[in-house]
Amino acid sequence: MKRKTHHYIITGLSGAGKTQALKILEDWGFFCVDNLPLSVIPEFSRWISSRRIRKVAIGLDIRGLYTYSSFLDFQKIREKYLRDYQIIFFEAARLALLNRYKMSRHRHPLADTSLLRAITREKKYLRKIRHLAREIVDTSYLTIADLKEVLARCLKIVPGKNFSVTVQSFGYRYGLPLDADVVLDVRFLPNPNYRENLRQKNGLNLRVKNYVLKNNQTKKFLKVLKTFWSRLLPAYIREGKSLINIAIGCTGGRHRSVVVADWLGRFFRQQGYNSRVYHRDIDK
Repeated sequence: MKRKTHHYIITGLSGAGKTQALKILEDWGFFCVDNLPLSVIPEFSRWISSRRIRKVAIGLDIRGLYTYSSFLDFQKIREKYLRDYQIIFFEAARLALLNRYKMSRHRHPLADTSLLRAITREKKYLRKIRHLAREIVDTSYLTIADLKEVLARCLKIVPGKNFSVTVQSFGYRYGLPLDADVVLDVRFLPNPNYRENLRQKNGLNLRVKNYVLKNNQTKKFLKVLKTFWSRLLPAYIREGKSLINIAIGCTGGRHRSVVVADWLGRFFRQQGYNSRVYHRDIDK
């Protein structure tokens, strides 16, 4: 059975959000290339086919398109090499584009005279490509979170399936993880280090796990964690986040934090999230 491909051309007006859209798609697992000249598309298309890459987004803007004399040039290349690529066209109101260029102080690709004239020229030049678009996205009043929601709807993507959670255990005596978004301190849980028969083992050992997880205080804490993360992760997704790094800390990073990090990683996977667990200080 042939696997479905998701191939898109991301194009439209300069300043309308094409680059931001490509960054979002990259977070969702797409192979993205921005500002690809039409002249290299034949070779690019062969390369994508040879590697059977199913999720591809090509950014085409006025810098690459304007070097060709007519709309027919684009049509010929598209029909021959990009037949299965659907066009998503980004645009925004003139006032919104003017304000964005004023705030960013970036130069419009066609701004050899006034900015307003450049925007008008570009809009005129791209109007035929706009007519070919499967979706037209007006970003005049969209936030980044709104843009993610619109893209997900256009491409029939469920953002939560692309949300990644990293859970790491660590020891406070070795310092906080610098890349953590959320830090949870589990030093209040019963410490296996004070049990002679458990001290030399780590949190991956079944006896250590049972010692920590079967404690009533741990059970109450994990129940709270379930409720906390079940509500929090969907809120992160709605706000447009694509990943979160959660750090679980105990004194040495070998027992309690390892047990809780493993438990939390399993919980996230059961909820359908991409979850990765690693233990920073387990061998120290």
